[in-house]
Amino acid sequence: MPIRALLSVLTLGLFLVYGCASSEKSADSDADSDANVRTVVEVENRSLHDLNIFAYYANQRFRLGNVRSNSTRELTLPPIISTAGGVIVFDADGVGVNSNSLPFYRQELFVTQGERVRLFIPSI
Repeated sequence: MPIRALLSVLTLGLFLVYGCASSEKSADSDADSDANVRTVVEVENRSLHDLNIFAYYANQRFRLGNVRSNSTRELTLPPIISTAGGVIVFDADGVGVNSNSLPFYRQELFVTQGERVRLFIPSI
């Protein structure tokens, strides 16, 4: 009888170790899938100026990239902005313009993770 009891305890222990190991893998795969979700801003620039696009979130300014005049470009938001979701302020400044001046164009958009939003900059 003691051998049977020992075998049942060892079997139970193996199942517990296997169960814990498999649950860690599924948690990692969920985190990886969240990290692979891109939040995209499609910027359509109809102005005659090349523009740098910035996003403001939590009192921080993030440069997303630049968009040439009369063109459309997809820019990806950093994960720190898109995971929380909420209202994000987008600024478009002219290339080579002093960053302390007023922005060329400003718009607020509500953005959530994995979403695709569109920012239209008219010809001014």
